[in-house]
Amino acid sequence: MNTRRFLFLVSVLSHSIFLGACASPAPIQPPPAVSSSACESATALSDRPLDSAFTSDKVIGGGTAETDDFRFEAYLYCDPALLPNAAAPESASAIAGLGIHTAWRYDGADLLGPVQLEWGYGSEPRLSGGWDGGLTRGSMGTYTGGINLSEGSSAITERGAIQLSFAVKAQGAHAGAVLTFELEPSADGYTPTNIRFESQR
Repeated sequence: MNTRRFLFLVSVLSHSIFLGACASPAPIQPPPAVSSSACESATALSDRPLDSAFTSDKVIGGGTAETDDFRFEAYLYCDPALLPNAAAPESASAIAGLGIHTAWRYDGADLLGPVQLEWGYGSEPRLSGGWDGGLTRGSMGTYTGGINLSEGSSAITERGAIQLSFAVKAQGAHAGAVLTFELEPSADGYTPTNIRFESQR
């Protein structure tokens, strides 16, 4: 091998080694699960919830809100039974181990006429149920279960906020609330951050 060809090969190899050393490693995608640190720091509620059936002692965040005669609550919580491939619809969650609890309660005078319930992801909740018997003091509705699969997957991909809205509409009354949070990636999953809950009309 002549000297010129040898120097050329050394130059090519050196250049390849340099590029390899400068290349940034591909980002590691965390598993679609709530991080262990988020659940380790989760606690039980200090106040009694509107829904006495909600007994989780692993609440990550959330809160309560009021509008006129309506009271609302929403919490993110840890539950290992929530899985993306769970057979029961209420146990299916895009983020394994992460659930959402929501509840509303009416404490005003009796209202006659039809009642519409709205619940869903995004700024405009969808019609989710209702009845024709009006509202009485103590009327309430609840949801406890996993995070919508499409919403959770979208938040992971786009790194955007997840917004969950729910509302009650009756003759002479309309109130609702919205829970907003983001998913921060970590080594072993995602940590809910910037959790906000507020009432809305």
